[in-house]
Amino acid sequence: MSLFKAREWWHAQPGQIEEFDGACMCIANIDNDPSGLAKIVTGSLQGNLRIYSVQNRDYKAEDLLLEQELEQAILQVEAGRFSSNGGMQLAILHPRKLVVYNVQSMGGSYLQMNKLYEHYLEHTAANMTYGPFGGVQGVDYLCVQSYDGQLCFYECEAFAFARFLPNYLIPGPLCYCEQSDSVVTCNASFELESYKYKVLAAATADKHTGSAPLAGHQVAKKVQADWKLILGEMAIDIRPGKLTQGLQSYQSDIVILCEHNVFVVSSAGQITFQKRLEYHPACCCTYPVPGAKVPGGVENLLVATHTRALLVYRGNVLSWAARMDMQPVAVQVADLGPNMRGMIVTLDDTGHVVVSYLGTDPLLTPVGFVEGKELDYEAMAKEHRALAAIIREQSGGKRVEPPDKLIMRAQVPSRFDSAREGGEWDELGNAKNFVRRLTVKLYLTYQGGASSVDNVHLSVRAPEPVSADQPNIVVPSISGDASDPSIVLITFLSGNTCLPASNTATVVATFMTGTGEPRAQSVDIELPLCLFATVVPPVKNAAFKLTVAANRTPPQIVTLFEDLISQAGPGTSQSLMNNSAGANVLSVQYYSGQDCTILVSKNGGRYRLQSDNFDAIWLLLHELVKRLAAYYEEAEGGAPVPEGKFSVAFEEALPLEDFFDIVDQHFNARSHVASMRKQLEDRAVQFRNIQKRLLIRFKDKNPAPLNQLDFLMDETYRSIMELGTAIDNAQELLKTAALKLSCSVQLILQLIRYRFKVSPEEFAVLRNYLSPEVLDGSEVGWEEHVEASMTHLLRTALAKSAKEAAVSVPPLAPSKDTSKLKKHLSLVLERLAKGMRWVLEPEDQPAPPAARSMNRQGSSTQR
Repeated sequence: MSLFKAREWWHAQPGQIEEFDGACMCIANIDNDPSGLAKIVTGSLQGNLRIYSVQNRDYKAEDLLLEQELEQAILQVEAGRFSSNGGMQLAILHPRKLVVYNVQSMGGSYLQMNKLYEHYLEHTAANMTYGPFGGVQGVDYLCVQSYDGQLCFYECEAFAFARFLPNYLIPGPLCYCEQSDSVVTCNASFELESYKYKVLAAATADKHTGSAPLAGHQVAKKVQADWKLILGEMAIDIRPGKLTQGLQSYQSDIVILCEHNVFVVSSAGQITFQKRLEYHPACCCTYPVPGAKVPGGVENLLVATHTRALLVYRGNVLSWAARMDMQPVAVQVADLGPNMRGMIVTLDDTGHVVVSYLGTDPLLTPVGFVEGKELDYEAMAKEHRALAAIIREQSGGKRVEPPDKLIMRAQVPSRFDSAREGGEWDELGNAKNFVRRLTVKLYLTYQGGASSVDNVHLSVRAPEPVSADQPNIVVPSISGDASDPSIVLITFLSGNTCLPASNTATVVATFMTGTGEPRAQSVDIELPLCLFATVVPPVKNAAFKLTVAANRTPPQIVTLFEDLISQAGPGTSQSLMNNSAGANVLSVQYYSGQDCTILVSKNGGRYRLQSDNFDAIWLLLHELVKRLAAYYEEAEGGAPVPEGKFSVAFEEALPLEDFFDIVDQHFNARSHVASMRKQLEDRAVQFRNIQKRLLIRFKDKNPAPLNQLDFLMDETYRSIMELGTAIDNAQELLKTAALKLSCSVQLILQLIRYRFKVSPEEFAVLRNYLSPEVLDGSEVGWEEHVEASMTHLLRTALAKSAKEAAVSVPPLAPSKDTSKLKKHLSLVLERLAKGMRWVLEPEDQPAPPAARSMNRQGSSTQR
């Protein structure tokens, strides 16, 4: 992006919704004003014609000299000498009519149009061009291109002739080159074609169209191009110009703006130069180089892009770049007055006309230089040191956050929006045809220099299978009054496609400050358990069982999950509330079908979690610990207790074998997808080779037998299609395996935290190394990243000696199996069991040199 910006001088906006195209604007002294003041003419596809005169800065009502409805779509407007009476006239192209008007000034305050002549078109028009065809003097003729490839030539009020272009499919840009007296266009084969006017006028047709020509029209179809040039892409615009140095008056260039290149071609069809574009262009124009002494000298090229940028090229060199606040469809450079020379006029697809200029605003109050004052460099250096010391003291060596920010606070309910009374219930006690909807209130307050901020964009990202009803929300204005915050309602909808790998939704707010600086903030929202699961009758048998212990007497399980139980079916809810035996057991079923059960021991504060799916335990374990901590904090009220601070312990061995089985499943799914992609690549190479051999056989004058090549080609094609379907299915299985692995990593992280008494700071570091976010690339995936992370830990923070720390970590590369990952992860857990950590606690005693070195490396790793 350029650091410079096009400065707006004047702009006008139509009062209604209309649509404009690239040919809907022209600039000329259309009313033949003796002062030569140019006017801006625009025409919309809704048929409204407007003529503007830029008098002073900023738009005024008197700047609109003419606004007239023509009742037909305006495809193109052009200004030229279209009458033998002299002066400038306005030509307007409609889909089935070409009209030429004479524009007159009525007292200088408004304009009036008088129709000189019109031509009805037999075919639907696409675009037009004009010029002194055939070398005529003092007048311009018109050429209209239709959608079926017909070029109709009009000599003022008279129709001259019509010709059909050969090999025509769709219309392309049309341009007239005066130096070579030829019409240039681009066909559907991405070829640039040039047709001499004399050749077109003298061409004859061997066959006629099915319909009879109009009276007095001589229609000829068969013509021959003077030269052709292969572009290889569709042309967006074609314009005559002089971009090459040293051109004579009888020579000219043709500028072709394509989707990815700019071609500059001589009038004889030779490429002068070509430039590859790194952006998507929208429109272009040529204009004389400022300060040129010779009229008709070298010109510059101005290109407007879809990234709202203006680029100035001198030859094939980019001379200047500036950004804009609009997306133009047409751009021109014109002199709009004696004090407004070289102004850039742009038009967007809504009719917004902007007159701007490049460079910077002039300094209205220049500062004069005082002569005779000597500079004291020592005083300047002393002042600089004093200011630098003040800056360091105020910032404290830390990053200073900007003062403009949003205060974001979320209020999350624990129950669904609508009440679940009455209605029908299924065998699990769930309401039928019930949309599980939960609305979160997000409170927003602006804190900064201004009193409010406008146009705040909120992006909501919800974890699967939950979705946001409105993922993108625009808040028109947010006040800076903390007592009256803006409230945004965010609705989450529950799904049943998969197990949740996370229960946290993220809301990102982006806005612009009063000074035009962008800001972005985010807030994490922990969603309630009811969005992911519901209570079901107790499930007895399970394949995976884990037991955690708390240093408190266990409460009633119905008390902890009262909000979840109250939203279950009437039968399940009533049995759990009334049955004393059910007070120590609770089973939940995820909406994707998996279940998980909590069994509470009567004495000892032990909780057993069991499920048939290893990955289904993590969310219920996380919810259990969170609710226990909140329950005891509320019950104890912050008072000290003999048991000490609430904690959870996992005293069993870590279920690494079950976890490694899931890792192997994910790695095998990745390997299977990679293998099938390799097979698909081989089949594609084989298919291309067969195609080449068949083409050689078909082009040979004495073709050899096919030898079953056609059968082999059909079988290869069928194999490619089958492999494509198989890859789609394998990618779905890989997605399922990645989600299962993510849930399993969440569970193993929690167990590591409770098994080794890991502090929150240490757990945050471990979570970054053993990430639950499973991201698979084309070559390396989660296994390679985690293996590299574990190796880095073993070589830095958890290194036993300086010799281990000196070993370099190998670069990231695809793994053949998961043996190294299992080995390195087991070593990390083994050293954690021995008490090694990567965060130095303040209360720790001074350690030996080796241990201090390890802790320092771990601290830098965390940063």
